[in-house]
Amino acid sequence: ELPPKLPPKIVVDKSKISAALVNMLGNATKYTPAGGKVMFRVELSPNKLQFQVSDTGIGIAPDELPHVFERFYRSNDDRVRDLSGSGLGLALTQEVARLHGGEITVESQLNQGSTFCLSLPLDTPTGS
Repeated sequence: ELPPKLPPKIVVDKSKISAALVNMLGNATKYTPAGGKVMFRVELSPNKLQFQVSDTGIGIAPDELPHVFERFYRSNDDRVRDLSGSGLGLALTQEVARLHGGEITVESQLNQGSTFCLSLPLDTPTGS
């Protein structure tokens, strides 16, 4: 889902933002079983641009949520033990957000899915 109109110019490091979005989408597909859904939404407000990835996957346990952005963190959930991964993707995505003055957040419910939101500030030209 995209807004009807996007800003004409956004100053970002294209390769870093692309890598962050690929990571968010990759995680959503990796942790969503066959038949589930992944949604990518872009929302625009006057002062920020948000990229939201939601899924109907396995979700994240409440006690693990505070740790998902830590380097090398891997879930203890038996359902993901055999899936490949280094535990670096979300930590790097958080660093990309920080370098752009933004943030990444997560909301999740076990066995229902997760939503990750990467928010980036938009510079408002002086006099606007």
